[in-house]
Amino acid sequence: MIIHLELEALTDLCLNSGNHTLGQSDTHDHIPGRTLWGALASTAYRRGMDETLAFRCFHQGTIRVTDGVPFWDGQRSYPVPASWHHPKEDPDAPAQNFSIKSPPSDTQYKGHKAGWFTPNLQRVSLTKNFTIRTAVDGTGKARQGLLYGIPTLVAGARFVSRIEGPEADLSEIRHFVDRQEFRLGRSRNSELGLVKVHVREQAPKELQHGTGQTQRVSFLCVSRCIFRDPDTGAPTIIPEPEVLGLPKHCNFEPAFSFVRTTRIVHFNNKRARPENERFAVERGSVLTFTSTKAISLTDVVKSVRPGVGEFCGQGYGDVLVNPEWLTGETFSFAATEKAPSAEAASPPNDELFQWASDQAVRRRQKLEYYETASQKAHCYRKYKIPPSQWGAIRGLARQARFTDSEALLIQLFGSDGSSGFLNDGSRRLSESWKRARSPLYKLCKKQTDLPVFLELLASACMRPHQDSRNGGEE
Repeated sequence: MIIHLELEALTDLCLNSGNHTLGQSDTHDHIPGRTLWGALASTAYRRGMDETLAFRCFHQGTIRVTDGVPFWDGQRSYPVPASWHHPKEDPDAPAQNFSIKSPPSDTQYKGHKAGWFTPNLQRVSLTKNFTIRTAVDGTGKARQGLLYGIPTLVAGARFVSRIEGPEADLSEIRHFVDRQEFRLGRSRNSELGLVKVHVREQAPKELQHGTGQTQRVSFLCVSRCIFRDPDTGAPTIIPEPEVLGLPKHCNFEPAFSFVRTTRIVHFNNKRARPENERFAVERGSVLTFTSTKAISLTDVVKSVRPGVGEFCGQGYGDVLVNPEWLTGETFSFAATEKAPSAEAASPPNDELFQWASDQAVRRRQKLEYYETASQKAHCYRKYKIPPSQWGAIRGLARQARFTDSEALLIQLFGSDGSSGFLNDGSRRLSESWKRARSPLYKLCKKQTDLPVFLELLASACMRPHQDSRNGGEE
Protein backbone atom coordinates (compact mmCIF):
# COMPACT_ATOMS: atom_id res chain seq x y z
CA MET A 1 0.00 0.00 0.00
CA ILE A 2 1.15 3.54 -0.72
CA ILE A 3 0.13 6.82 0.92
CA HIS A 4 0.96 10.02 -0.97
CA LEU A 5 1.71 13.05 1.22
CA GLU A 6 1.68 16.70 0.19
CA LEU A 7 3.66 19.08 2.37
CA GLU A 8 3.37 22.87 2.41
CA ALA A 9 5.96 25.12 4.04
CA LEU A 10 4.03 27.57 6.22
CA THR A 11 7.25 29.37 7.17
CA ASP A 12 10.72 29.50 5.64
CA LEU A 13 12.67 26.22 5.78
CA CYS A 14 16.36 25.68 6.45
CA LEU A 15 17.43 22.09 5.74
CA ASN A 16 21.20 22.16 6.15
CA SER A 17 23.13 20.29 3.48
CA GLY A 18 26.19 20.14 5.78
CA ASN A 19 26.81 19.03 9.34
CA HIS A 20 28.64 22.09 10.67
CA THR A 21 26.80 24.68 12.76
CA LEU A 22 29.18 27.64 12.29
CA GLY A 23 29.85 29.28 8.96
CA GLN A 24 27.73 29.38 5.85
CA SER A 25 25.99 26.19 4.79
CA ASP A 26 23.57 25.80 1.90
CA THR A 27 20.09 24.38 2.30
CA HIS A 28 18.65 21.34 0.56
CA ASP A 29 16.12 22.09 -2.16
CA HIS A 30 14.03 19.13 -0.98
CA ILE A 31 13.07 17.47 2.31
CA PRO A 32 15.38 14.50 2.96
CA GLY A 33 13.50 11.29 3.67
CA ARG A 34 15.38 10.77 6.92
CA THR A 35 14.26 14.19 8.18
CA LEU A 36 10.67 13.51 7.20
CA TRP A 37 10.83 10.02 8.71
CA GLY A 38 11.92 11.45 12.07
CA ALA A 39 9.25 14.17 12.01
CA LEU A 40 6.49 11.66 11.25
CA ALA A 41 7.70 9.37 14.03
CA SER A 42 7.78 12.26 16.52
CA THR A 43 4.26 13.33 15.51
CA ALA A 44 2.92 9.78 15.86
CA TYR A 45 4.47 9.33 19.31
CA ARG A 46 3.21 12.74 20.46
CA ARG A 47 -0.35 11.98 19.38
CA GLY A 48 -0.47 8.73 21.34
CA MET A 49 0.36 6.08 18.76
CA ASP A 50 0.61 2.56 20.17
CA GLU A 51 4.24 1.95 21.13
CA THR A 52 4.33 -1.53 19.63
CA LEU A 53 3.01 -0.26 16.30
CA ALA A 54 5.35 2.75 16.36
CA PHE A 55 8.36 0.55 17.10
CA ARG A 56 7.44 -1.82 14.28
CA CYS A 57 6.92 0.99 11.76
CA PHE A 58 9.70 3.41 12.59
CA HIS A 59 12.38 1.22 14.17
CA GLN A 60 12.00 -2.20 12.58
CA GLY A 61 11.51 -0.67 9.14
CA THR A 62 8.17 -2.10 8.04
CA ILE A 63 7.34 1.22 6.35
CA ARG A 64 9.35 3.35 3.96
CA VAL A 65 9.33 7.16 3.76
CA THR A 66 10.71 8.72 0.57
CA ASP A 67 12.22 12.17 0.05
CA GLY A 68 9.91 15.15 -0.11
CA VAL A 69 10.62 16.48 -3.61
CA PRO A 70 9.30 19.71 -5.20
CA PHE A 71 5.67 19.47 -6.32
CA TRP A 72 4.38 21.50 -9.25
CA ASP A 73 1.09 21.48 -11.17
CA GLY A 74 0.09 18.01 -9.95
CA GLN A 75 3.47 16.53 -10.90
CA ARG A 76 6.27 15.03 -8.89
CA SER A 77 9.72 16.35 -9.83
CA TYR A 78 12.85 14.29 -10.43
CA PRO A 79 16.59 15.09 -10.36
CA VAL A 80 18.19 15.82 -13.71
CA PRO A 81 20.12 12.73 -14.92
CA ALA A 82 23.89 13.10 -14.83
CA SER A 83 23.99 11.56 -18.33
CA TRP A 84 22.34 14.65 -19.83
CA HIS A 85 24.81 17.02 -21.51
CA HIS A 86 24.62 20.05 -23.77
CA PRO A 87 27.22 21.75 -26.01
CA LYS A 88 29.36 24.24 -24.13
CA GLU A 89 28.70 26.94 -26.69
CA ASP A 90 24.93 26.43 -26.66
CA PRO A 91 23.51 25.78 -23.17
CA ASP A 92 19.93 26.15 -24.48
CA ALA A 93 20.32 23.30 -26.97
CA PRO A 94 18.38 20.05 -26.42
CA ALA A 95 19.95 17.72 -23.88
CA GLN A 96 21.92 14.78 -25.23
CA ASN A 97 21.59 11.50 -23.32
CA PHE A 98 24.99 9.78 -23.21
CA SER A 99 23.82 6.70 -21.32
CA ILE A 100 22.94 5.05 -24.65
CA LYS A 101 25.51 6.64 -26.98
CA SER A 102 29.02 8.06 -26.85
CA PRO A 103 29.55 11.83 -27.22
CA PRO A 104 30.88 12.98 -30.62
CA SER A 105 34.57 13.89 -30.65
CA ASP A 106 34.17 17.15 -32.61
CA THR A 107 32.07 18.96 -29.96
CA GLN A 108 32.73 19.80 -26.32
CA TYR A 109 29.85 18.95 -24.01
CA LYS A 110 29.02 20.01 -20.49
CA GLY A 111 26.80 18.24 -17.98
CA HIS A 112 23.58 19.88 -16.87
CA LYS A 113 23.57 21.49 -13.46
CA ALA A 114 21.75 19.76 -10.65
CA GLY A 115 18.08 20.61 -10.50
CA TRP A 116 14.55 19.23 -10.65
CA PHE A 117 12.35 18.49 -13.67
CA THR A 118 8.73 17.44 -13.89
CA PRO A 119 7.86 14.47 -16.14
CA ASN A 120 6.93 16.88 -18.96
CA LEU A 121 10.46 18.42 -18.73
CA GLN A 122 9.62 21.65 -16.92
CA ARG A 123 12.46 22.81 -14.69
CA VAL A 124 11.22 23.56 -11.17
CA SER A 125 13.17 26.18 -9.24
CA LEU A 126 12.51 26.86 -5.56
CA THR A 127 12.84 30.44 -4.30
CA LYS A 128 15.59 30.87 -1.72
CA ASN A 129 16.37 33.58 0.81
CA PHE A 130 19.42 34.41 2.93
CA THR A 131 19.48 36.17 6.32
CA ILE A 132 22.33 37.26 8.57
CA ARG A 133 22.11 36.42 12.28
CA THR A 134 24.16 37.26 15.39
CA ALA A 135 25.36 34.38 17.53
CA VAL A 136 24.71 34.59 21.28
CA ASP A 137 26.61 33.19 24.23
CA GLY A 138 25.29 31.28 27.22
CA THR A 139 24.05 34.43 28.93
CA GLY A 140 21.97 35.47 25.94
CA LYS A 141 24.26 38.32 24.90
CA ALA A 142 25.62 38.72 21.38
CA ARG A 143 28.97 37.04 20.88
CA GLN A 144 31.66 39.51 19.94
CA GLY A 145 32.30 39.65 16.17
CA LEU A 146 30.45 36.43 15.29
CA LEU A 147 27.83 36.61 12.54
CA TYR A 148 26.41 33.70 10.59
CA GLY A 149 24.01 33.30 7.69
CA ILE A 150 20.97 31.08 7.26
CA PRO A 151 19.89 30.16 3.71
CA THR A 152 16.22 29.24 3.57
CA LEU A 153 13.53 28.02 1.21
CA VAL A 154 10.81 30.66 1.03
CA ALA A 155 7.47 29.86 2.66
CA GLY A 156 4.82 28.47 0.35
CA ALA A 157 7.01 25.81 -1.27
CA ARG A 158 5.21 22.51 -1.82
CA PHE A 159 6.64 19.01 -1.69
CA VAL A 160 5.31 15.53 -2.26
CA SER A 161 6.40 12.27 -0.63
CA ARG A 162 5.03 8.80 -0.15
CA ILE A 163 4.88 6.18 2.58
CA GLU A 164 5.00 2.52 1.59
CA GLY A 165 4.20 -0.44 3.80
CA PRO A 166 1.54 -2.93 4.96
CA GLU A 167 -2.02 -1.71 4.71
CA ALA A 168 -2.78 -2.27 8.39
CA ASP A 169 0.16 -0.16 9.50
CA LEU A 170 -0.40 2.64 6.98
CA SER A 171 -4.06 3.01 7.90
CA GLU A 172 -3.01 3.80 11.48
CA ILE A 173 -0.20 6.12 10.40
CA ARG A 174 -2.58 8.00 8.11
CA HIS A 175 -4.83 8.75 11.05
CA PHE A 176 -1.97 10.26 13.05
CA VAL A 177 -0.25 12.36 10.37
CA ASP A 178 -3.06 13.62 8.10
CA ARG A 179 -3.58 17.41 8.35
CA GLN A 180 -0.91 17.78 11.01
CA GLU A 181 1.69 20.52 11.46
CA PHE A 182 5.25 19.93 12.57
CA ARG A 183 8.64 21.58 12.33
CA LEU A 184 11.65 20.51 10.29
CA GLY A 185 15.26 21.54 9.89
CA ARG A 186 17.28 24.29 11.50
CA SER A 187 15.94 26.92 13.94
CA ARG A 188 12.69 24.97 14.18
CA ASN A 189 12.32 26.00 17.83
CA SER A 190 12.10 29.65 16.82
CA GLU A 191 10.64 30.98 13.58
CA LEU A 192 11.59 28.45 10.87
CA GLY A 193 10.52 25.01 9.70
CA LEU A 194 6.73 24.91 10.16
CA VAL A 195 5.24 22.42 7.68
CA LYS A 196 1.67 21.22 7.18
CA VAL A 197 1.08 17.76 5.74
CA HIS A 198 -2.04 16.17 4.35
CA VAL A 199 -2.76 12.92 2.53
CA ARG A 200 -3.45 13.15 -1.20
CA GLU A 201 -6.26 10.99 -2.50
CA GLN A 202 -4.87 11.19 -6.03
CA ALA A 203 -1.31 10.18 -6.86
CA PRO A 204 0.83 12.87 -8.56
CA LYS A 205 2.00 12.38 -12.12
CA GLU A 206 5.24 10.38 -12.07
CA LEU A 207 7.88 8.96 -14.37
CA GLN A 208 7.30 5.28 -15.05
CA HIS A 209 9.67 2.34 -15.08
CA GLY A 210 10.48 0.73 -18.40
CA THR A 211 8.68 -2.40 -19.51
CA GLY A 212 9.40 -5.38 -21.73
CA GLN A 213 12.73 -7.14 -22.22
CA THR A 214 16.12 -5.64 -23.03
CA GLN A 215 19.83 -6.33 -22.89
CA ARG A 216 20.71 -2.85 -21.55
CA VAL A 217 19.36 -1.60 -18.22
CA SER A 218 19.97 1.92 -16.89
CA PHE A 219 19.07 2.98 -13.36
CA LEU A 220 18.33 6.60 -12.44
CA CYS A 221 19.05 7.30 -8.76
CA VAL A 222 16.04 9.35 -7.68
CA SER A 223 17.44 9.63 -4.15
CA ARG A 224 20.81 9.01 -2.57
CA CYS A 225 21.86 5.36 -2.43
CA ILE A 226 24.19 3.68 0.08
CA PHE A 227 25.70 0.42 -1.17
CA ARG A 228 27.89 -2.23 0.44
CA ASP A 229 29.79 -5.07 -1.11
CA PRO A 230 27.86 -8.26 -0.22
CA ASP A 231 31.09 -10.28 0.20
CA THR A 232 33.31 -7.90 2.18
CA GLY A 233 30.77 -5.51 3.73
CA ALA A 234 32.90 -2.55 2.62
CA PRO A 235 31.20 0.58 1.25
CA THR A 236 31.06 0.75 -2.53
CA ILE A 237 29.69 3.09 -5.17
CA ILE A 238 29.33 0.40 -7.86
CA PRO A 239 26.88 -2.22 -6.58
CA GLU A 240 26.85 -5.81 -7.65
CA PRO A 241 24.15 -6.68 -10.23
CA GLU A 242 22.23 -8.77 -7.67
CA VAL A 243 21.73 -5.70 -5.45
CA LEU A 244 19.77 -4.06 -8.28
CA GLY A 245 17.77 -7.18 -9.08
CA LEU A 246 19.87 -8.15 -12.12
CA PRO A 247 21.33 -11.58 -12.98
CA LYS A 248 24.94 -12.19 -11.96
CA HIS A 249 26.17 -12.32 -15.55
CA CYS A 250 25.36 -8.63 -16.15
CA ASN A 251 28.31 -6.30 -16.68
CA PHE A 252 28.67 -2.73 -15.44
CA GLU A 253 29.29 -0.23 -18.27
CA PRO A 254 31.47 2.67 -16.97
CA ALA A 255 31.46 4.42 -20.38
CA PHE A 256 27.68 4.82 -20.22
CA SER A 257 27.38 5.37 -16.46
CA PHE A 258 27.61 8.71 -14.65
CA VAL A 259 28.20 8.33 -10.93
CA ARG A 260 28.35 11.27 -8.53
CA THR A 261 29.29 10.60 -4.93
CA THR A 262 28.96 12.36 -1.59
CA ARG A 263 29.68 11.75 2.07
CA ILE A 264 26.99 11.86 4.74
CA VAL A 265 27.05 11.82 8.52
CA HIS A 266 23.76 11.21 10.31
CA PHE A 267 23.22 12.85 13.69
CA ASN A 268 21.56 10.71 16.34
CA ASN A 269 19.46 12.89 18.64
CA LYS A 270 19.01 10.08 21.13
CA ARG A 271 22.75 9.64 21.57
CA ALA A 272 23.41 13.36 20.99
CA ARG A 273 26.36 12.64 18.72
CA PRO A 274 27.06 12.01 15.02
CA GLU A 275 27.15 8.52 13.60
CA ASN A 276 29.79 7.02 11.30
CA GLU A 277 30.57 8.72 8.03
CA ARG A 278 29.16 6.97 4.98
CA PHE A 279 29.74 7.18 1.26
CA ALA A 280 26.66 7.54 -0.92
CA VAL A 281 25.81 7.74 -4.59
CA GLU A 282 24.26 11.15 -5.23
CA ARG A 283 20.77 11.57 -6.69
CA GLY A 284 20.77 11.97 -10.45
CA SER A 285 23.49 9.37 -10.96
CA VAL A 286 23.05 6.86 -13.78
CA LEU A 287 24.14 3.22 -13.52
CA THR A 288 24.13 1.20 -16.75
CA PHE A 289 24.45 -2.58 -17.04
CA THR A 290 24.45 -4.81 -20.12
CA SER A 291 23.81 -8.51 -20.63
CA THR A 292 24.20 -11.01 -23.43
CA LYS A 293 20.75 -12.36 -22.61
CA ALA A 294 17.40 -10.62 -22.52
CA ILE A 295 16.37 -9.25 -19.11
CA SER A 296 12.77 -8.90 -17.98
CA LEU A 297 12.31 -5.35 -16.72
CA THR A 298 9.16 -6.38 -14.84
CA ASP A 299 11.22 -8.65 -12.59
CA VAL A 300 13.86 -5.95 -12.05
CA VAL A 301 11.22 -3.35 -11.13
CA LYS A 302 9.64 -5.74 -8.65
CA SER A 303 13.03 -6.28 -7.03
CA VAL A 304 13.97 -2.59 -6.65
CA ARG A 305 10.54 -1.28 -5.67
CA PRO A 306 11.23 -1.58 -1.89
CA GLY A 307 14.49 0.33 -2.41
CA VAL A 308 18.09 -0.72 -2.97
CA GLY A 309 21.04 -0.58 -0.62
CA GLU A 310 20.89 0.55 3.01
CA PHE A 311 18.53 2.84 4.95
CA CYS A 312 15.74 2.35 2.41
CA GLY A 313 13.12 3.08 5.06
CA GLN A 314 14.55 6.59 5.54
CA GLY A 315 14.37 7.77 1.93
CA TYR A 316 17.53 6.20 0.49
CA GLY A 317 17.71 3.73 -2.39
CA ASP A 318 14.90 5.04 -4.62
CA VAL A 319 15.70 4.23 -8.27
CA LEU A 320 13.91 4.14 -11.62
CA VAL A 321 14.53 1.31 -14.07
CA ASN A 322 14.93 2.33 -17.73
CA PRO A 323 12.73 5.45 -17.54
CA GLU A 324 12.10 7.29 -20.79
CA TRP A 325 14.67 9.91 -19.73
CA LEU A 326 17.40 7.26 -20.13
CA THR A 327 16.12 5.52 -23.26
CA GLY A 328 15.76 8.56 -25.55
CA GLU A 329 18.62 10.35 -27.29
CA THR A 330 17.62 14.04 -27.03
CA PHE A 331 15.28 16.03 -24.81
CA SER A 332 13.98 19.56 -25.25
CA PHE A 333 13.01 21.46 -22.14
CA ALA A 334 9.77 23.29 -21.54
CA ALA A 335 9.64 26.79 -20.05
CA THR A 336 11.28 27.16 -16.66
CA GLU A 337 8.82 27.22 -13.80
CA LYS A 338 9.17 28.30 -10.20
CA ALA A 339 7.46 26.42 -7.44
CA PRO A 340 4.77 28.51 -5.72
CA SER A 341 5.82 30.50 -2.70
CA ALA A 342 4.06 32.69 -0.23
CA GLU A 343 3.44 36.26 -1.27
CA ALA A 344 6.07 38.69 -0.06
CA ALA A 345 5.02 40.84 2.87
CA SER A 346 4.13 44.41 1.99
CA PRO A 347 6.78 46.95 3.08
CA PRO A 348 6.05 49.09 6.15
CA ASN A 349 4.70 52.59 5.58
CA ASP A 350 6.09 54.36 8.65
CA GLU A 351 8.25 57.49 8.49
CA LEU A 352 11.52 55.68 9.26
CA PHE A 353 11.11 53.21 6.39
CA GLN A 354 10.14 56.03 4.01
CA TRP A 355 13.21 58.04 5.05
CA ALA A 356 15.50 55.01 4.56
CA SER A 357 13.95 54.34 1.13
CA ASP A 358 14.51 57.94 0.06
CA GLN A 359 18.12 57.81 1.22
CA ALA A 360 18.71 54.60 -0.73
CA VAL A 361 17.26 56.17 -3.89
CA ARG A 362 19.48 59.24 -3.47
CA ARG A 363 22.59 57.09 -2.97
CA ARG A 364 21.86 55.07 -6.09
CA GLN A 365 21.18 58.23 -8.09
CA LYS A 366 24.36 59.89 -6.84
CA LEU A 367 26.39 56.81 -7.79
CA GLU A 368 24.88 56.92 -11.30
CA TYR A 369 25.72 60.64 -11.53
CA TYR A 370 29.29 59.99 -10.43
CA GLU A 371 29.80 57.30 -13.08
CA THR A 372 28.26 59.51 -15.80
CA ALA A 373 30.31 62.55 -14.73
CA SER A 374 33.54 60.54 -14.73
CA GLN A 375 32.81 59.29 -18.25
CA LYS A 376 31.88 62.75 -19.58
CA ALA A 377 34.76 64.67 -17.96
CA HIS A 378 37.32 63.69 -20.60
CA CYS A 379 35.00 65.10 -23.31
CA TYR A 380 35.32 68.62 -21.85
CA ARG A 381 39.04 68.55 -21.10
CA LYS A 382 39.73 68.99 -24.81
CA TYR A 383 38.32 72.55 -24.60
CA LYS A 384 41.22 73.47 -22.25
CA ILE A 385 39.09 75.31 -19.72
CA PRO A 386 41.22 76.04 -16.61
CA PRO A 387 40.30 74.55 -13.22
CA SER A 388 39.43 78.00 -11.87
CA GLN A 389 36.48 78.20 -14.25
CA TRP A 390 35.26 74.76 -13.27
CA GLY A 391 35.74 75.73 -9.63
CA ALA A 392 33.41 78.70 -10.13
CA ILE A 393 30.77 76.42 -11.68
CA ARG A 394 31.15 73.96 -8.82
CA GLY A 395 30.60 76.80 -6.36
CA LEU A 396 27.40 77.81 -8.12
CA ALA A 397 26.23 74.18 -8.11
CA ARG A 398 26.85 73.91 -4.36
CA GLN A 399 24.90 77.08 -3.70
CA ALA A 400 22.01 75.73 -5.77
CA ARG A 401 21.62 72.48 -3.82
CA PHE A 402 18.45 73.73 -2.17
CA THR A 403 16.99 75.26 -5.32
CA ASP A 404 15.52 73.58 -8.36
CA SER A 405 17.47 72.47 -11.43
CA GLU A 406 15.68 74.96 -13.68
CA ALA A 407 16.94 77.94 -11.67
CA LEU A 408 20.55 76.75 -11.90
CA LEU A 409 20.17 76.11 -15.63
CA ILE A 410 18.96 79.69 -16.21
CA GLN A 411 21.74 81.09 -14.01
CA LEU A 412 24.40 79.31 -16.06
CA PHE A 413 23.02 79.51 -19.59
CA GLY A 414 20.27 82.11 -19.46
CA SER A 415 16.67 81.58 -20.46
CA ASP A 416 17.60 81.07 -24.11
CA GLY A 417 20.76 78.99 -23.57
CA SER A 418 23.07 81.71 -24.96
CA SER A 419 23.54 84.06 -21.98
CA GLY A 420 24.03 83.62 -18.24
CA PHE A 421 27.24 83.06 -16.32
CA LEU A 422 28.98 81.10 -19.08
CA ASN A 423 28.52 84.06 -21.40
CA ASP A 424 28.77 87.14 -19.18
CA GLY A 425 30.83 85.91 -16.24
CA SER A 426 33.75 84.44 -18.20
CA ARG A 427 34.40 86.90 -21.00
CA ARG A 428 38.16 86.36 -21.09
CA LEU A 429 37.57 82.71 -22.08
CA SER A 430 34.61 83.31 -24.33
CA GLU A 431 36.17 81.38 -27.22
CA SER A 432 36.70 78.25 -25.10
CA TRP A 433 33.22 78.38 -23.62
CA LYS A 434 31.74 79.14 -27.00
CA ARG A 435 32.61 75.62 -28.14
CA ALA A 436 31.86 73.90 -24.84
CA ARG A 437 28.66 75.73 -23.89
CA SER A 438 26.30 74.05 -26.38
CA PRO A 439 27.14 70.38 -25.59
CA LEU A 440 27.21 71.17 -21.86
CA TYR A 441 23.79 72.81 -22.10
CA LYS A 442 22.32 69.71 -23.82
CA LEU A 443 23.86 67.44 -21.19
CA CYS A 444 22.61 69.51 -18.26
CA LYS A 445 19.03 69.65 -19.58
CA LYS A 446 18.84 65.83 -19.33
CA GLN A 447 19.63 65.71 -15.58
CA THR A 448 16.86 65.55 -13.01
CA ASP A 449 19.12 66.72 -10.13
CA LEU A 450 21.38 69.19 -11.92
CA PRO A 451 23.18 70.68 -8.85
CA VAL A 452 24.50 67.27 -7.74
CA PHE A 453 25.49 66.20 -11.25
CA LEU A 454 27.17 69.50 -12.17
CA GLU A 455 29.18 69.56 -8.93
CA LEU A 456 30.49 66.06 -9.66
CA LEU A 457 31.25 66.93 -13.28
CA ALA A 458 33.13 70.12 -12.34
CA SER A 459 35.15 68.23 -9.71
CA ALA A 460 36.07 65.56 -12.27
CA CYS A 461 37.14 68.20 -14.83
CA MET A 462 39.33 69.93 -12.25
CA ARG A 463 41.36 66.77 -11.62
CA PRO A 464 44.44 66.07 -13.79
CA HIS A 465 43.68 64.08 -16.91
CA GLN A 466 44.59 60.44 -16.20
CA ASP A 467 42.19 58.64 -18.51
CA SER A 468 43.74 57.78 -21.87
CA ARG A 469 40.47 56.80 -23.51
CA ASN A 470 39.19 58.92 -26.36
CA GLY A 471 35.92 60.69 -25.68
CA GLY A 472 32.91 60.24 -27.91
CA GLU A 473 30.70 62.90 -29.40
CA GLU A 474 28.23 64.55 -27.05
